[in-house]
Amino acid sequence: MQNHYFWTVSVVRFFPVFFVVCLGLAMVFYPGGTLHDHYTQGYIFSQNFISELGLYKTRLGGEKYISLHLFILAMSAYGLMAIAFYFVPALFRSNKQAHRMASIGSVFFVVGSLFFVGVAFTPADLYFDEHVFFAVNGFRIILPGAFFYLLAFKYMNLPSNYFYIGLLYLMGTLAYVIFQIVAADPRSTAEAMVMQVVAQKMIALLSTATIFSFSFAFERLQKSLF
Repeated sequence: MQNHYFWTVSVVRFFPVFFVVCLGLAMVFYPGGTLHDHYTQGYIFSQNFISELGLYKTRLGGEKYISLHLFILAMSAYGLMAIAFYFVPALFRSNKQAHRMASIGSVFFVVGSLFFVGVAFTPADLYFDEHVFFAVNGFRIILPGAFFYLLAFKYMNLPSNYFYIGLLYLMGTLAYVIFQIVAADPRSTAEAMVMQVVAQKMIALLSTATIFSFSFAFERLQKSLF
């Protein structure tokens, strides 16, 4: 029981906090430089991508060890989420349909989480194609997972607030996936870059807030089982 609680509640609740703290510190130590202006100072929230924290070098070729390693820590923590979602479906076993939906959803969440781990180890200035592949497809893989977990929540008759949080996350992720497809390449203009950066920050904040809230839904299911 304790081991299961650790993975399905403690880890799921710890991850968003750890992720935000690591990225926040990485932003503090980011030397500067954006895609279109390599001479800016510090991290600019509306102009720097999250993945720029994970660049091996600054835009001007300087060192940035602290922000790089904090970024790697933050993204590597998705590996914990992959393990956690392996255990989560057991919380839904009291309802056959919910358990089936959660099991299918976890397949997508596990794979999607591993894709985000891949982002940690493919700095865009060294492995651009691989980095984009992991970053873009991570969200696309998790999208159906969010849909199946939404159904699982519905079948379990959890309080409606968890369902609506899941629905908001599903719609937000869908909107972001569509935006990635239709939006202009951020390398084309500074305005296109800002739009992409802001959209990325919005989905990142929505994702971390959703995962944190889900830990309370999982805790509720845990208590009902044990």
